[in-house]
Amino acid sequence: YLRKCISSLCSGEAITALDVIIINDGSTDNTSAIAHEYAAAYPGSVRVIDKANGGHGSGINAAVKLAEGKYFMALDSDDWVITENLPKLLGILGKISSDVVLCNYHMVDMMSGRRQPFITGALATGREYGIEEFMTYPADARRCCYYHGIIYRLDFYRDTGITLSEGIFYEDQEYATLPFYRAETIFPTDIFLYQYQVGNARQSISGANQAKNMWQIEKVLWNIVDFYNAHSDMPECKREYFLFKMSTFLLSYYVAG
Repeated sequence: YLRKCISSLCSGEAITALDVIIINDGSTDNTSAIAHEYAAAYPGSVRVIDKANGGHGSGINAAVKLAEGKYFMALDSDDWVITENLPKLLGILGKISSDVVLCNYHMVDMMSGRRQPFITGALATGREYGIEEFMTYPADARRCCYYHGIIYRLDFYRDTGITLSEGIFYEDQEYATLPFYRAETIFPTDIFLYQYQVGNARQSISGANQAKNMWQIEKVLWNIVDFYNAHSDMPECKREYFLFKMSTFLLSYYVAG
């Protein structure tokens, strides 16, 4: 899937404004060779980090340390973005300084091609919201507050000091939750960007793999709970956000179990 993923970033005019970091997390196939092909074809825009296997979280941790630019987004290698929507997004990002930017996304079934949209509802897009105002809206305003819909201002994310769990799956829940203890401003857009592919039995989110990896789900859930308890001095609006995220994650845990 890697070529489709990286080509979605490189095939448009936006590539000159992007810093694409491909993390080769100890792969044993042709991942590294393919990645270096793109680095050679797009020097100054694409670079490759070959590292020992450490899991999904370690890839994000490594990329955050090395990234250059104003905003940071993580993209899994079996997913892709809507290339033609990148210039509009970059135009917005160049004008704002919000801590968190939200984009619409699709969940795409790899067998049928069916695309299920996830849209930030209940509030107007294209303007900045303080976190307190943002949390006054109904829960569907937070439908894009997940790994696939979140873009962080890079300096903001680094300043949180958050390090994601390594060597396990499901740490994307940490990624979409923990930084919000420091978030003050949210900017929702009407742009569809991330295309999240599902339906692969080998994915961590497949029913069989979730059942097999229940201990990893539990570990991430308790990591978030412990973080919440350790930061009990958070304003009420941020506590509400954490409770929202923990309740939805807990529901998926019981479904998997």
